[in-house]
Parts: sequence; C-alpha cells; structure tokens
Amino acid sequence: MTSAAPLVSDEELEKLLEEREEAERREAEEAARELQAGPCPACGGRLEARALPSVVRPLVRRAPLVCGDCGLRAPALPTAAGWLLAMVVSALLAAGGMSMIFSAQRLDPGSQQKVVFLVGSLLFGGGLFVGYGVHGAGNVKSLSRRILLRKREAEAARRGKGAAGAEGSVAAAEPTWFQENLEAVVVAIVLALIIRHFVMEAFVIPTGSMAPTLLGDHFVVTCPNCGNEFSVGKNSLDLARESSEEIRAYCPLCERTSSYRVTKNDVIGGHKILVNKFLYDLRPPERYEVIVFKFPKHPWRNYIKRLIGLPGETIQIRNGDVYADGKLARKPDRVQDSVWIPFYDAARRRKEGAPLWRPLAEGVEPPQVWRADVDGLRIEAHPERVEGAPLTWSVFQREVHDAYGYNRRGRDVNAVVSDVRLRVRVTPQPGAVCRLAIVESSEDDRGRTYDRIVAGLFRVRGEGESGLEVDGELQARCEGFAGLEPGVATELTLAYADDRARLQVNGRTVLAWDDPFAPSVTRDVAVRLGAEGAPVLFERPRLDRDIYYIRSRGGEFDPGAQPVRVPEHSYFVMGDNSPNSEDGRVWGFVHEGNLIGRAFLVFWPISPFEVKLIR
Repeated sequence: MTSAAPLVSDEELEKLLEEREEAERREAEEAARELQAGPCPACGGRLEARALPSVVRPLVRRAPLVCGDCGLRAPALPTAAGWLLAMVVSALLAAGGMSMIFSAQRLDPGSQQKVVFLVGSLLFGGGLFVGYGVHGAGNVKSLSRRILLRKREAEAARRGKGAAGAEGSVAAAEPTWFQENLEAVVVAIVLALIIRHFVMEAFVIPTGSMAPTLLGDHFVVTCPNCGNEFSVGKNSLDLARESSEEIRAYCPLCERTSSYRVTKNDVIGGHKILVNKFLYDLRPPERYEVIVFKFPKHPWRNYIKRLIGLPGETIQIRNGDVYADGKLARKPDRVQDSVWIPFYDAARRRKEGAPLWRPLAEGVEPPQVWRADVDGLRIEAHPERVEGAPLTWSVFQREVHDAYGYNRRGRDVNAVVSDVRLRVRVTPQPGAVCRLAIVESSEDDRGRTYDRIVAGLFRVRGEGESGLEVDGELQARCEGFAGLEPGVATELTLAYADDRARLQVNGRTVLAWDDPFAPSVTRDVAVRLGAEGAPVLFERPRLDRDIYYIRSRGGEFDPGAQPVRVPEHSYFVMGDNSPNSEDGRVWGFVHEGNLIGRAFLVFWPISPFEVKLIR
C-alpha cells in the first residue's frame, strides 16, 4: 500500500509562488544589469548586437541587442558623455519649443500663430522624447520585466502551446522601444494639455506695465556713474531698422541719465510666468493679487495687472494710495515687501555728485557731531551724553519721487512719494539712542505747513524700551526685543507705507502700527538718521519706495480724477508701473467671465535672481 503525499495548504502554495516570483524577478534584474551580446537570458537563444554609425559608437557603452528566437530587445546603453549630450540636446529642444510657444502667445490669431505654435509643440515633444528615451535606456526594472515576459512565453511554448502562437502573444504583449517611449511622451503631452486647460498655464510678459514686479522685453544696463545694474524697457521701435542703437536711460539710484549702445543680442525676453487657473473657481479674487484676464476690447489678447477694486466698491486714488469706499486699502505685508522699488543704496559709490547726507542741528548742538562720506556708506555720530543735550539728526538730501529707471524717461512725473522703507546697519556704543525717521510735510485745514516725524526708536540693551515715536511721543513699544547690543552691528528697518509703520531688527518684525492720524496729502518727504547720548556708527543706508499710483492722461475711468464705482461682477485693475500702464483707468473694468487666473510664479529666465513668487 502506497502512502499519500502530504497536502499543501492554499496559504503555503501562495507563499511558494510568491517566493518563486521574487526569485525570478531578482534573477531577471541581475541579468538585465549584466546584459551583453551572447546567450539570451529569456530563451537561451543568441542575443545579437546591432550595428551603429561610427559617429555614435564612442557615445555608447553597449549597442542595441536583439534575440532572433524570442524577439527580446534591449536599447543601447549610453556612456556618461553620451547621456550628458543627449540630456543637453533634449533640454535645448524643449527650451526652443517652449520659447516658440511663448512667441506664439504674442502673435495675433492667424495662420502664422498656428504654425509657430505647432513647430514649438513638435520641438518640445521631441525634447521630451529624446530625454525620456535616453533616461530610460538604463532602466534595469523595465528591461527585467521584458526578460521575464519573454522567459514565460518561451516556457509556455516549450510546454506545447506552439512557437507561432507564443510569438504572436509575445508580439502583442511587449511594446517595442519606440512604442514604449512614444506612449510615455504622448501621455506627458496630454497631461500637460489637461493641466494647461484646467489647472495652470504659462504666459509671457510682453510689456513693462507691471515693472519692476514683472518685466517685458528689456535691456540690462550698468550705470557708468554708480555701477548700478538695472533693467530698461525695450520700445517697439528699438532696433527695428538697425542692428545696434543708442538709448538713454535714467539710473534710479544716482539720478544720472546716460547713453548706452545696445544690439539685438542685448534684448532679453519678458518674464515667463505660471498662472493658477482653478483658484478663482474655489474663491473670489482678492485685492492686490496679480491676475491674468482677457482684454475686454480684444478678448483674444491676454492682459496682466494688479487687482485694485472689487465688485460694488467705489475706488479713489489719493496721495498715490488706493481708497475703497472712502477707506485706505492697505496692502498686506507680504505684498508690500514684494513691491518695494530701490531708490538709493550707499554701497553704490558715485563718481560724481554732491554729498547725500548732511547734519541738521536742533537747538545749540553743533553740526560737527556728524561725519559722513560723500555717499553715506559710513556715517558717524558723536553726540555727548549730557543732561538736556538736544537730539541730533543727519538728513538725506534727495527728494523721494516716483521716477522709474525702466521707463527711460527719468523724472517726467515728479510726484513726491511718502511711503518709504529705510534700512541701515547700526553699531551703537553704551548709552546710545538711535532713530530712523521719515518726516512728512503737510498742510492743515488753514493751509499752514507743518512737519510730522515718524521715527523708530532703538535703545541699547538695559537703557530703556524701544518703540515707535510720532513727533517725539512714544506710540507703541517693540515686542520681544530687549535692545541693541553695544558694539555689535545690527540691521535696522523702518518701513512706512499705506499709513502703517513697521520696525524690523535683522529682518524680524518687532513692531507693526497702523497710523490713525496720518495726513491725507503729503507735500514733501525727508529721511533722517538720529543719534543721542553716545557715538553711533551708521553703515550702508538704503532706501526703497512704494508703488505710487498716478492719474492717467485723459482716462475716462480714472480714480485719480474722480471716484469710480466698480460694477457688480466686475473688477478694476492697474499696472504697477503706473506712469506707463494702459489699464482700467483708460478702458474700464474686467468682467468676472474674462478672468483666467492668478499669476503666482516667475519661472523663466531660470536664475536665482529671476525665479520668484508673485505677490
């Protein structure tokens, strides 16, 4: 009598099968890593290497392999140099295609736009195809799956299913290298088109109406007087007939207008941005967001501006600021910090120009207390700590105004800007008191001029509290700031914009105060540095100014000329480059149906100084 074999449970059988599959997978991966011309790891046949052009051979570590029996294919394996060259070619093709797609966005609708867009899409797709194909050539897992598939089909053929049937099933099961890569590229392009239509889209900035937040076609020039490098807008007629041309541009840091020779190679294309297209399906737009929309008069054109007025509001522009329904519409701090425009930097040493800082004595204090170099890179104060000694000031000598270097016209508007940020590195001695101040000259109801001093007060540790003063009276105290360290350099900031003052120490906000008594109209503005009690060293003061919205030249919907009511379901927009922006002041309102989305990122040119979030 023969004894029966022990039965295997389903769980044990499943475990055995899993172990077998894992062993086969590891064996196939090992074969894929060491694959060369010779025995086929799938069927035992012969893997033959295909001939390659002589120009390609130095860039390939292993030629493409094909098995004549089971049809297993392995793509060429590039060397490090070949992989790098292919990635460079892929990036160039994709970048060239992207550039043509951006160029097509700037053309009027028509056959030329379609051709440029089609060629750009083909180049972009070709770049993806090359990059994906070369990147996947050394993919061990992909090749091991092919080996396993062929091996199992070969085993099925040996068990009697017939070689012809096996070959047919194999051919149907395994895609060729071209099919596999083409499928991946097609999926990527389809996914990109879906994302472009519903989620986000790339746009190019053609003009400078949003400068300096976003730049259109421009040149980058260097001021011969102070060495400041800044962007200058390209006009449509520049270089239209000549290969080189002389332009004149105004440096905002030293107020010098200079001539520059530019060529077509000097033209830098406008910023490329990404736009969130689904955000406004979730919530309504918010004031001061940068939005992209279809231009009401020509819906096939896309415009970009900053949202100023919301549906149903009455908008006014006073003193360069926005008022909604009679109340000042303050910019959020994150927006304010993104739109400051550089106006002065002591580190930019001028070759020509009068001294920019001079002492201002109050009472009997002699002006010799202050010593400053011409540009103010180093300003020393030596007040004595004497009971009753007056406060001493050093005053910045330039008027703060709204000229844009980008516009090339220099000071053609001359509006006084009262919203200013002052930054300076301060090293105090024991017993010193430092002040950063902005002085606004205004008129009262009787037409009499008066000065109002808003100052950040910073004391040395242990000498008292720091805070914000208005006309010498403390209005608010710094939170979480114990005082300056004697003999230690500290970066101090006073920012005053939209009737809101902020004090910062080494970039950290220690006080924020909304000014309830700020004048509605400012006639003049002065910036001061103050010292009291002991020597203080001020180094590298810097000034930035806020956006200043002005009246348009004959705009029908200009809130700088009269109150403008925004219709329901519509929005009012303006450009950051107010003197050089054709916006809602001229053509009116943007209906909510014309909104495309919110601009949130500058992604091109790819550099640490250009890539940024759009606030």
